Amino acid sequence: MKTFAAISTFVIVLCALTLKAQTPPFALSELHFNSDYEAAVFSNLQGGNTDAVLPLLFTPNKNAGHQHVAEFRNEIESLVTFLKKKQAAYKDDSRFLSYLFYKVHRKYLKQYEPQTDFFSLLEHGRYDCVTGTAFYAILLEELGYDYVIKELEYHIYLTVQPQHGTQKDLPFYVFEATDPESGFISDRSAISKIKALYENEAASKQVGKKSGNMVHQFDFEINNNISLPQLTGLAYYNNAIVLYNNQQFSSAEAQLKKAMYIYNSKRLQTFMDLIKQTVAQNPLAKNSVGK
Repeated sequence: MKTFAAISTFVIVLCALTLKAQTPPFALSELHFNSDYEAAVFSNLQGGNTDAVLPLLFTPNKNAGHQHVAEFRNEIESLVTFLKKKQAAYKDDSRFLSYLFYKVHRKYLKQYEPQTDFFSLLEHGRYDCVTGTAFYAILLEELGYDYVIKELEYHIYLTVQPQHGTQKDLPFYVFEATDPESGFISDRSAISKIKALYENEAASKQVGKKSGNMVHQFDFEINNNISLPQLTGLAYYNNAIVLYNNQQFSSAEAQLKKAMYIYNSKRLQTFMDLIKQTVAQNPLAKNSVGK
């Protein structure tokens, strides 16, 4: 199981298809887009257009376009058709979800790489907690399962509500996207232990310290149930962190504004304050775009 550690001065990587009603802190006209396609995707967000959710997983990468989203849609449709046949044959959630988890991991999630994006998942099989969890959430949605995406300070994971079978009284199953060997957790005692570990703030921070990286210390707790659209906002947040650590502060701010347009949370507001503070203390930072 991989958890989220911090890299450089500020890296805390995060690991129902309806848009949650939320007033964005920025107007659409205040956002800077890297392509006409990205601008069109964000325009479709107005009015709660759910067709924009999948493209939002790709658009943090400036090289992604409509053709990549269309390719992924076709792949998902084919995979869901296959999985529905398996679902009907299994008759038990535990066995079927275990099959789904490991089948998808072997075929699609080939190499764990922190701070990667959905474009890299499609092209190269590289994934992180955000992209791996998003992939599973899309499939579970299509297969009719209720799920919850859990956002914590240094980790993110997914739980699935059982529908039928021998363990239907179990509160939930766990999908740990970053663990290809034992990431599907259905044992009751193991679920209790893993939940306690995930939600132990001190333990999760210690992981970052052991890795030799500097960990940004939040002065507030993060333990949220978030939607898939909000997870796409965290994909933009991750991209902003990469840019910040490369000292591309203006570009980082532009990406973070888009993240906050999708999912305006205290975590993102804290990072925006840090970017502004960095720019204020270093006049050269204002000219750091693309460098």
